Amino acid sequence: MRSIQFLILLCYFVYSAFSSDSFIKAGNRAELFELTDNKMPTIRINMSYDDVANLKDKATNFAVIDDYFLNSVHHLLEVSLHNIKQLNFHETFSNCNVELILPELKIGENGYPQFDEDEVMAGFDYNPEHYANENTQTIAIAFASSNKDFDLYSVILRIASLEISDFSKMDSVIKVLSSYEHLSKKEVSFFLYTFSEFKTKNATMSFELDGETQYFDKVTFSLSGQYSREFSKPGFNIKIKGGKELYDRSSIKLRADAIEPTYLRTKLMTDIHNRLGLKSISANYVQLYINDEYMGLYILTDSYKLRWAEKVYGEVNSRNLYKCVSMYDLGPRYAEDCENENEEVTDNPEWIEFLTTVENAKSADDLENIFEIDHFLYEMAIEYLVGGWDHIYSSHNFFLYKQPNGKWIYLSHDNDLDIGTLGVGTDELPYEDFLKKIHIMKILILDDPLRFEKILADVIERVFNPATLYPRIDELKKFLRPFVELDKTPNASGKLPGAINERGKISFSLEQWDAYSEFTPSLSDRYMYGLKQWILLKYRYVCQRYAMECEAVYLDDDYEYTIVERLAPSPSDLKQQNIVIGEGSICKEFPREPTFETITEEEEMTMPTESIDEEEEEGEEIITLPAEEDSSSDEELDFDEEEEITARFTITKTKFITSPTPIFN
Repeated sequence: MRSIQFLILLCYFVYSAFSSDSFIKAGNRAELFELTDNKMPTIRINMSYDDVANLKDKATNFAVIDDYFLNSVHHLLEVSLHNIKQLNFHETFSNCNVELILPELKIGENGYPQFDEDEVMAGFDYNPEHYANENTQTIAIAFASSNKDFDLYSVILRIASLEISDFSKMDSVIKVLSSYEHLSKKEVSFFLYTFSEFKTKNATMSFELDGETQYFDKVTFSLSGQYSREFSKPGFNIKIKGGKELYDRSSIKLRADAIEPTYLRTKLMTDIHNRLGLKSISANYVQLYINDEYMGLYILTDSYKLRWAEKVYGEVNSRNLYKCVSMYDLGPRYAEDCENENEEVTDNPEWIEFLTTVENAKSADDLENIFEIDHFLYEMAIEYLVGGWDHIYSSHNFFLYKQPNGKWIYLSHDNDLDIGTLGVGTDELPYEDFLKKIHIMKILILDDPLRFEKILADVIERVFNPATLYPRIDELKKFLRPFVELDKTPNASGKLPGAINERGKISFSLEQWDAYSEFTPSLSDRYMYGLKQWILLKYRYVCQRYAMECEAVYLDDDYEYTIVERLAPSPSDLKQQNIVIGEGSICKEFPREPTFETITEEEEMTMPTESIDEEEEEGEEIITLPAEEDSSSDEELDFDEEEEITARFTITKTKFITSPTPIFN
């Protein structure tokens, strides 16, 4: 009897050890992440007081401006203006009175802007003294807004708020919107970070898990991230030296993910990959202390480094692991837009050969032997379902790696802007319009979609559905809540844990953490859906549009869920909070149909007194009349004789008395 009890008990412990997380099959992740499922380890970093002071100084990003920086910003402003001029506003936003909403663009009858690019460029302020105390986010806004006659920042915000009527133009719209994103989040930050890096090779680390502590006496500790460093709580990189490892990993990242309120997006995205058995990094959670100061809750991930390739593939010092930072398309002309992780590699014909083959390929058959096509299609299916615009769509946040089997593989990372944080489109967007219009998408998906649609259906069935993801979100929230509460509790000085960037945007509130992981109205505060809201709406749309067999309970419009109403904007929200992307809020106030009738000849006309709206400008008296469907300048207007007046006026061009400017203040 005792032997049977012992056997049962042994089986229980074995099951617990290897099945601590039933969401992901055991063996699909590194040991570090299987051991930390539903547990909260603690990392303690110790370094000199000088290093701590230097860290806090470097984490507070003051702009350092030189000629190189100014030249780079000048180029980015040019790109932004060029992208705007390539967009046909009449065709793309046919429901919107774009001439009224965007008068600076001087949109012509053909729908294209007619402003003078050289004249606009000359109007920006390039005086470094005027930006001396700006950080990387505010300096971008200040630069883009410095032309008093052409506020580029305001222009792009207004374009973002327009209702798109022709989704075939989505690519052009995204170029416009991403041009400012590049200006504010990537290239500008890149130049400034040259002067604000922090790294120490003299740190030590302890890792506490389940009452046991491991010690590491040689650790490199550094600031990480680009746009994420605009927030008060930065992220960090840790590299263990001296041949030691933390449960089979020597390079890890501690992500603050301060740009999104739930602490769940990175975790869910890696879990989705892991559940599908795709090659991927993994994620869990950790609490951090630096010199006994509590820094708060972080997302613990591994990263695509040479040691990752060695651990996953057994390849030592690979020559073919590339981090893509600005790669528009997979072709040889963009080869230098990806960085080789092996610093010793300066010239690599294998890389050029791969990109050349992709560029010349006519169909999937031409790539089967050199590229993991199915893996790429799974990645594209996931990116479509989660609205993952911040990867290949935005030309960055992915790796390309040549495996020992000779096939290259696409690997995405940096997922804090996935699952309904809108950079492109809405939940109701077909993949044909979402996917970036580049050659590899055309030959692998758009020209022959059957293979992709089968994979899309598989992702929907196995993981991207409410029945699978809702319980996962609930489980993670229940586990995280006490740690999130602690992370949102100010210390005796009134500062939140880890908020060492004194000029950065502060984090979200506990209420926002709760709301944004549930159901919030689409496109609320920060263009962000609640996690469950996005999953439900995207699931419904894809199932119905592509005629998939899906669970009827979630397709039913009467499916009940509690909507958390729009919360008050957090103090970190910028003036974008007043713009609602794609909802047509501006278009509803200023539709394409003419609101006023314009008369172009001098006439004498009788009309009621209260219908006159006058404004003096350059000696002319301007009167606007309500438009009437079947009226013309030759028809007689019939008004009540008791309220008639006679007026003589001249209008030489359309004049709108109402200005949209207050919307954007």
